[in-house]
Amino acid sequence: MHSSTDHTLQKRRGKGECPGGDGGTVTQDQAADITAAERKQVRVWNVMRNLVRELRRELEKELEPSGLKLIEFQILAHLKKNGPSTMANIAKELTLTRAGIPFLVGGIESRGFVRKRRMQDEGRVVFVYLTPLGGRVLSRALVNEDELVMRKMRKLSPAQLSRLESLLGMLLSPAAEGEGQTD
Repeated sequence: MHSSTDHTLQKRRGKGECPGGDGGTVTQDQAADITAAERKQVRVWNVMRNLVRELRRELEKELEPSGLKLIEFQILAHLKKNGPSTMANIAKELTLTRAGIPFLVGGIESRGFVRKRRMQDEGRVVFVYLTPLGGRVLSRALVNEDELVMRKMRKLSPAQLSRLESLLGMLLSPAAEGEGQTD
């Protein structure tokens, strides 16, 4: 089975978009090297994508006792980290559609985890606040997330963890590099 990335590589080669070192014609040897390098990139990308998918599934399972869905957990974590936020800001930060946010926030509001409040000086803008109950539920869920991370990362030596952090950092955009760092 070929991935969509494999298909893209085949299309690029068919159009002659795999240049040589000088941007000119590609020799057979260069084409073989490019193919091997690109295939390796695709394999690594697929491993990363599968790891993210697996982590999401496992985190969803870890969250079951808290009664939170993964997206609800992410909203609560966003509010804990950033304080009261508008629904538009939550949508932007979590890369969600603005249309879906009222439904998601309404669900966690009905369970008492957040509350919405219109600010006097902000006109029609509604802010979402984490409630004390939401903070307690989030704290319990964060313990589950931490346990999952520790189980996964325990498989790597300190040297491997440092190398992995460095390598993954190279793939992050400069704006995202500082996100998620707590030390």
